[in-house]
Amino acid sequence: MGYDFLFQKVKIGFRLDKEMTRVTIGMPVFNDKIFLEESLRSILGQTFSDFQLVISDDCSSDGSAEICRQYAAMDPRITYIRQPKNLGISRNMEFLLAQATTTYFMWAGDDDVYDPRFIEKHVEGLDKNPNAVSAFGSVALIDEQGSTLTGNLAMDYSEPNRFKRLKNFIKNSTDYFGYGMFRREAIQGVKFPVWWWPNKKSAYNNIYPSLCFYLAKGDYVHIDGLPLFFKRVKTGSNNPHHLTGQGNAIKETFAFWIRKFNLVLFATKMIRKGSGFNLAMKLLPVMLYFWFVMPSFNQLCLASKSFWKNRVLGRRQIFK
Repeated sequence: MGYDFLFQKVKIGFRLDKEMTRVTIGMPVFNDKIFLEESLRSILGQTFSDFQLVISDDCSSDGSAEICRQYAAMDPRITYIRQPKNLGISRNMEFLLAQATTTYFMWAGDDDVYDPRFIEKHVEGLDKNPNAVSAFGSVALIDEQGSTLTGNLAMDYSEPNRFKRLKNFIKNSTDYFGYGMFRREAIQGVKFPVWWWPNKKSAYNNIYPSLCFYLAKGDYVHIDGLPLFFKRVKTGSNNPHHLTGQGNAIKETFAFWIRKFNLVLFATKMIRKGSGFNLAMKLLPVMLYFWFVMPSFNQLCLASKSFWKNRVLGRRQIFK
């Protein structure tokens, strides 16, 4: 493996006092059988063991359900819920938060891997910073075999001033800290978007508005040190996310523009919900520039090059 720690064994006889539990982990599961067990082992092997793990299976059909039931039978900290119909990732994320009653809450990817100290360090960070709503540290990307693809990737969004904090995120946005630790009560009411047509089935950028909401609600704690979170990069058939219109430069660009504009509008709504109308309006031009104008121009350049190469130059080759 590329990351230098060993998973601890699942504690079969662990006794859980739900009234004293401080952390709920919500894991949305959908057809990730290949990576699911590794993710579960890394969570159950945490040094901070006082947590509940709620798994919401969104109608998996690849054998993920059997793995979840097996682990739920072994460890009383796990609650397994199989949805009667597919919710989609956004509604499943909201469903999981609604199940929690603990002080702290985090979402866990069903394909990602956690250092054994992840929960311990993040709970410690929020305990020491009562004004903070979210906590996260650095991340390393891993491939499908678990080998590291990157070194320490760290984005520190901590800043007492809300405007500066959100501006920093918008200019340097990643979705990694969506898998950090949060004060549950502070993030109640967060919504995850289902994009407009033609992107209804796309999950790209759907975490960004929620991150704006958290940063609008309160400060961010950065956990210093080596990566505690290992984000899985999947390819081919293992990657459930595909760009709308992929393979057709015109359709892909049109869908891209719609999604980016939708992102700006939904993020504005989340900032307004988190901290009021004035802050949302101050940040709207920043979002329009960094999340719509710049990426739309870059996408247009890429689409133009693709169109020229495939259509114009291709036809020239035919008539030679």
